[in-house]
Amino acid sequence: MIRDQFLYFFTAFCYGAGTLFIYDFMRIWRKIRKTKKSVECIQDIVFWTVAAIVTFPMVLAKNSGTLRSFFFAAFLVGMLCYSTLIGQHFVNVGEKLLRIIFRPVFKIVKKVLKIVYEKIIMKIYSKLRR
Repeated sequence: MIRDQFLYFFTAFCYGAGTLFIYDFMRIWRKIRKTKKSVECIQDIVFWTVAAIVTFPMVLAKNSGTLRSFFFAAFLVGMLCYSTLIGQHFVNVGEKLLRIIFRPVFKIVKKVLKIVYEKIIMKIYSKLRR
């Protein structure tokens, strides 16, 4: 009985840390690509709804669907531990890596689009105007 409750607590802890880990990918994306507050609110609502839907089967399997206060405590402590120990570092490193990776990609895409626009679209447009 105590072993089962400990496993339930530990699983909730891991789910909390894992949920915040996944949420950090959204935070990285938001730092790289600025979005409106209304869009962020919708993203947050969708994310936390999906997180609840994904978490509930674990609660159902481990504790017959009963939500107990120590589940919420473990979930929040998992989130807090992840956030305090790893979270901000992960977001900062992830942002820098994505900027390093995407900067050359965006430059190449910009050059390709410029060539396409100048050579192909402008030729088609000039032929259509005649």
